[in-house]
Amino acid sequence: MAAMTSLNLVELVQTLEEQQQQHSEMTKAIGRTLQEQQSHQREAANAIAGTLERISGLLSQLLGGGAPATRRFAAPAKSPAGSEGNGNALAAGAPSKRKGRGRGRGRGRGRGKYPVSGSELVLAYVTSRKNPTSAELAHEWNSSGRNSKVDNTLGMLVKTNKLKRMPNPGGRGSRYSLA
Repeated sequence: MAAMTSLNLVELVQTLEEQQQQHSEMTKAIGRTLQEQQSHQREAANAIAGTLERISGLLSQLLGGGAPATRRFAAPAKSPAGSEGNGNALAAGAPSKRKGRGRGRGRGRGRGKYPVSGSELVLAYVTSRKNPTSAELAHEWNSSGRNSKVDNTLGMLVKTNKLKRMPNPGGRGSRYSLA
């Protein structure tokens, strides 16, 4: 009986060693797959950054008439060779790419210049429509190419008694009429 037990133990050890070898090979395959995926992600991030840079340059030329904008969209930094991580770590001591007004925006857009002031636009729209809603005014505001929201202008016009604000019986928001 002792000979059978030792024979079973030898077979069990051999089976466990084979399983350990299979698991080791699978772990290496998973590691290679993860490295390939990280490489693909870096390539995609670089392609996206290049596309965003071209779009930024085109917009800068269209809106400002000047030279293309400087690079704002940076691809994630590569992690040092042999180190583990998600590939987004900055090198030690490297300055951060994010500057300026929080959230990495850099210099702001500045004030827009329009042929018609915001107040004039809103008053003309209210005159042409009977009691427009705040949503209709917001749509008109955005369709005229303005960056901010119409709410500030509406509040100022109501406060100066140029517009009258009424609750909208048909749903959310308010309706506006000339005061």
